[in-house]
Amino acid sequence: SFNTMCKQQNLELVKKRNKSDEWHFRSIFDSLGRFDNKYENLQFIYSVKDFYEVVTSVRNPIIEDNLPFYLNYWGVMQINLEVKILETFKKQFKELATSVYHSSIRDRKNQAKTVAGKNHAPLSREFSKRGCPISLRGQLWKQMLGVTMEEVDRYYYDQLVKHVCSYDMLVDKLVRKDIRQTSANDSHYFVFEDQFYQVMLAFTRDTAILKHFHHSNATPSKAYQK
Repeated sequence: SFNTMCKQQNLELVKKRNKSDEWHFRSIFDSLGRFDNKYENLQFIYSVKDFYEVVTSVRNPIIEDNLPFYLNYWGVMQINLEVKILETFKKQFKELATSVYHSSIRDRKNQAKTVAGKNHAPLSREFSKRGCPISLRGQLWKQMLGVTMEEVDRYYYDQLVKHVCSYDMLVDKLVRKDIRQTSANDSHYFVFEDQFYQVMLAFTRDTAILKHFHHSNATPSKAYQK
């Protein structure tokens, strides 16, 4: 548990930073990846091995009773999942077929500007199936997801960041260690390491997320500063 971890590592669940530490943390907030190398002795409550053991222990007796006996020993994970066949994938992603014409980069960028100007989610979604220019991805993704960004949203995020700088939480250390392990082991993620820190740390302070647990069996971790 978190309490046990705190006792073992002589850490606090949450504590308020003094003004000096707060200003220092704020100054390095945009580049936390370069200053994050002192949490190697922390252990996650549930390790990858724990997850592996749970998955490999799952059995479906209804399906197993109808399978030939030798298939019960085929592979480590015995979860029977229905997967799509190759022909189904070909139909689903027919736009990516080599027989379909793909326009040049310049034409594609001009088309993306036209699509983005329409501000129409279905059109943006259909266009993006064949990829969209990096410079317009943010705009097109916002249209597809129906996301709008107002000044009040920016202020709300700034307040979350302020809480990150003001309070040091044990969960922050686990989040930062998890991000470091993920980004260090995958070349697709390491360039976004600092952005991961900023987003994850900020939204651990967002109490609005708690409402999603009203419809879940999971229990969120909480820390209170007295």
